[in-house]
Amino acid sequence: MLVVPDEFILVLFMMAIHCVTHSFSILAFVAPARKKFFTPEHLGQFAEDHKKEYPENEGVDPTGNPDQGTGWYSKKMPLKEWVEMNTKIRASLNYMETLPLILIPAPIAALYFPLPALGFIIGAWSGNFMYMCGYTAPPGESGFKVIRPLGVLIRVLCILGNIICAMWSSIEVIKYGGKLMKVEGDKILCIKDSKSIGCTRKGKY
Repeated sequence: MLVVPDEFILVLFMMAIHCVTHSFSILAFVAPARKKFFTPEHLGQFAEDHKKEYPENEGVDPTGNPDQGTGWYSKKMPLKEWVEMNTKIRASLNYMETLPLILIPAPIAALYFPLPALGFIIGAWSGNFMYMCGYTAPPGESGFKVIRPLGVLIRVLCILGNIICAMWSSIEVIKYGGKLMKVEGDKILCIKDSKSIGCTRKGKY
């Protein structure tokens, strides 16, 4: 009988922690960067163009949306400001890009390998956190040079580990399903013909 392990709930909890951490990265990195660089003075440069092209709208969005750091409003930024803003945005986007690779294999892997799956998803969280902190650090500091690549390495290894465990777990589930189908098939056969091989008059099952 296939039984969900006790650690499965902890894996689900860590999946939720990953989602919350990514949301926190938007509040911690992206929102302050947008507020810092998409000032009313900066966005005011595009007020006339915006009014000309979209007369039905009130004006430029005060947060600079839909510009995500590489669009129309950010094209007039000084290079240093542009890099700083896009670094903060990229740190959050990178986390979002890895979430499917972290969240999808983890619960599958946890069915047969609960402890490794839990360890790998915790490791992926640690790696992502280290990457974000290192990536947003000034380029000349040790955080950018050491913590960022170390975080990437930990994250990649943990993601790869859970993918391997998930594939192995899937094979085990398929094998279990095949055995279960055989047992159920034998039951049906005995019900139809109690004299068939493996069945007594009262029925094997």
